[in-house]
Amino acid sequence: MAEDPLFGQIAQKVVRIYKKWHHLRGTQIVFLDGGVTAGYGALKDLLVRRGIPERQVMFARKNDSASHFQLLFRLVNAGKVRVVIAQTQALLGANIQQRLVALHHGDVPRSGSHLQRRTGCILRPGNMLWEKGLIPGVGILRYTQGRPAEERAWRKVQEEAEFMDRLLSGEEGSIRIP
Repeated sequence: MAEDPLFGQIAQKVVRIYKKWHHLRGTQIVFLDGGVTAGYGALKDLLVRRGIPERQVMFARKNDSASHFQLLFRLVNAGKVRVVIAQTQALLGANIQQRLVALHHGDVPRSGSHLQRRTGCILRPGNMLWEKGLIPGVGILRYTQGRPAEERAWRKVQEEAEFMDRLLSGEEGSIRIP
């Protein structure tokens, strides 16, 4: 079976970042939502074939059990699971930022709030690698296949997220109640 070009591109970057931060047990999240969740196994297989141990790659899907998430969070923060392939909804409020070095948007989030939720997994206090100065920053990567509709969807989602940020900060849409 032919390798999916998108998954090949994601796997290449994930493996490169994995090797770069291996000595710190840096972890990564790959978000895949709408319609591509069936490809979780294909992406994991690519990562394993390219050198990441199978036990270091786990899934996070919104219908997984509470015990699965407890185990996942513990293993990620300990640096034993190094790549999480996840649905956005599955990681709402997840505290797995301690060793995160990169977040990959494998697809376009459904909305601006989904984009904020995804990036909120990595852009938050508690990343010990960043706070101790062991890494210069974190990576947020997005992947596209160059389709005009996909580019429009990304622009729309980013505009929504930026509007919500401005609204929540009071910069836009302030309402005065007399």
